[in-house]
Amino acid sequence: MATITPRLLDTATLTSSLADIYTVPATTTTRLEHLIISNGATAGTVTVAVQSNVGVTNKSLSGNVATLTTNRPHPFNIGQSITVAGVDSTFNGTYTITGVGRTTVSYAKTNADVASTVATGSVAGPDVEQLNGYSISANGILELFNLILEAGDKLRASAATTTGAKISVYGAEQA
Repeated sequence: MATITPRLLDTATLTSSLADIYTVPATTTTRLEHLIISNGATAGTVTVAVQSNVGVTNKSLSGNVATLTTNRPHPFNIGQSITVAGVDSTFNGTYTITGVGRTTVSYAKTNADVASTVATGSVAGPDVEQLNGYSISANGILELFNLILEAGDKLRASAATTTGAKISVYGAEQA
């Protein structure tokens, strides 16, 4: 088994509510599976969440149902709220999912039909994985394994006991 050396990805300041602390670049072709969150040397408790954010490659609207094709499989489910951005004024907004496929999401949208066409933009979902009450050790380190982040996903964090602490996010990429 090859040795994986984490590298510094980003730094951020913890607040008492969930905030983005790292976004996986949309251009990456790898996924992050091993994260280390370090706040220097202060023990505390932190909440970590992952927000899936997938790219859009195609759009269509027929019979008041909008369908977006995503650039990779997504974790979204019927009934979840999504935010569509960067597509166009017809498709952008916050919606409730009415249908899903491996790489498609559909939602109700009252509008004239739009023929299937190439598109860009993104679909962001709710925090799909939230890890509450993780303890940062006395040396200021929290290590997370098997937490998979792919291109466009956001790592979010908050902390009640270490609010204002500067943290560093390290990660190891796997192809």
